[in-house]
Amino acid sequence: FKDQMPPQGAEQECVSEFSDEALDRAFEAFSRFVQTLPKDGPIQTPVDEQLTTYALYKQATLGPCTRPKPSLFHPIERVKWHAWNRLGDMPRREAKRIYVENFIKRTERNYEKYQKELPAWMADKKYEEVKAFAKAHKDDFGVTYLRTPQGLKEVSVIGKEIGFEL
Repeated sequence: FKDQMPPQGAEQECVSEFSDEALDRAFEAFSRFVQTLPKDGPIQTPVDEQLTTYALYKQATLGPCTRPKPSLFHPIERVKWHAWNRLGDMPRREAKRIYVENFIKRTERNYEKYQKELPAWMADKKYEEVKAFAKAHKDDFGVTYLRTPQGLKEVSVIGKEIGFEL
């Protein structure tokens, strides 16, 4: 896939080149997709990535953190607050762009590491909601091709990396 060239006339976009509407649709689809994943699934996201994802989501949906810092008696909320607050005045569009790009990088990394196990995991009934959501919203993921650090990547390949065809 790394050197794959798109067919003649295929749309090629970098996430940073998405129109506001396309970025909003991709962000909404990816963030809702992440929320459908089972919490007890075999691939667990490291805590630092969870915090980054949380902070970017908050920044993209609510803007800069204006909430008061939680007390020491609420350590989890405090850590989440710090992650969000660190983003400062980052524009919402930038937070959405980074969120979508991070999602793509994570799926590529997980595919490379777990490609043999993914089909069996995705056959589990707890992934039915994930598969149904992805198939129903495949057009919301943005474009046909994305430029990634590994070259052009067909969006349907991201589905394969997660373990099923979109």
